[in-house]
Amino acid sequence: AIKATRKEGGHVQAAISYTTGPVYDLNYYTTYAKQLEEMGADSICIKDMAGLLLPYTTYDLVKALKETVKIPIQLHTHYTAGVASMTTMKAIEAGVDVVDTCLSPLGCGTSQPATESLVATLAGTEYDTGLDLNLLAKLADYFGVTTDYLLGQSEDKVPADTPRVISDEEIKFALFGGDGEITDAMYDEVKQFAAFIKQREAGKKE
Repeated sequence: AIKATRKEGGHVQAAISYTTGPVYDLNYYTTYAKQLEEMGADSICIKDMAGLLLPYTTYDLVKALKETVKIPIQLHTHYTAGVASMTTMKAIEAGVDVVDTCLSPLGCGTSQPATESLVATLAGTEYDTGLDLNLLAKLADYFGVTTDYLLGQSEDKVPADTPRVISDEEIKFALFGGDGEITDAMYDEVKQFAAFIKQREAGKKE
């Protein structure tokens, strides 16, 4: 797969699926990373699919990988254990090249750390992302309303910090920017789809 991808001019990102156990020490991961680099990988992603990585473990792992290979290292973790934000910060301090995040309405839970929180935390530091928090807030509003609609505004499913937009006009503005380019018919289709989702969810609870 690596050879075929490189032949076609693609970027090969190899993955290290993180887990724990007696044999999975730093030597195991650095040896594996070196093998992937020698096979032709353009970058390596640490895939923490179960959210097992802890902050200081992550620091040591990223530091060791950066000292072993010359290709970029990316971190993809999940918030399942509630430590992903701290894990991401320690990875950044250790020199990771890329981290995966998710906008707050869809983040945390079993997803990725919230993008806005990380951007605000890193602002003004050597790790400043340069991303515009005001634009991110608009995107969060967009997906926050969508989340409310699709999940039926269920308090046990929608994150506590998800923006609430109550009136139809406010919802229309948040979804479409209020620029008049979206017709009422198109908006009605969105409402019908949302109603369908709500009905389906209600049926599952019965």
